[in-house]
Amino acid sequence: MEIHQRSWTWFAVLFAALSLAQPSQAQIVTGEATAADGDSLVVAGRRIRLFGIDAPELAQSCTKKGIAWNCGEQARDNLAELIKGSAVYCTGQGVDQHARLVAVCSAGGVELNETMVAYGWALAYRKFSDAYVPAETRAKSNGLGIWSSQFQRPSD
Repeated sequence: MEIHQRSWTWFAVLFAALSLAQPSQAQIVTGEATAADGDSLVVAGRRIRLFGIDAPELAQSCTKKGIAWNCGEQARDNLAELIKGSAVYCTGQGVDQHARLVAVCSAGGVELNETMVAYGWALAYRKFSDAYVPAETRAKSNGLGIWSSQFQRPSD
């Protein structure tokens, strides 16, 4: 009986260890969406934070040739244009401190995270990923989006 008990205990420990070692399944959210700001969406009623990017805050302004303009609203409007008329498909990477799903999302076959950076409406958020640094480098070199102006990094 004692040997049988140890076998089950060993099996339980092994199963628990293997369960912890397996990556958790990514959470998928898909449906109609609205842009909350340049790096956040509401998809099928669920708040989503786009992984690996950081866009100007909604009320943030940038300066171009000495004139302030609302680059935060412009970033949101550009994200809204990217999702217009398409279902949005998001693959979750985790949950942030605001209970938003952090995800890589696409609409109409276009990855939103990378596109927002490539068009200059968001920065690569190096604190969490280097995946979008090449897109940021190109946008900066070409003076696209907020790179056509002076701005404070959204994370600051």
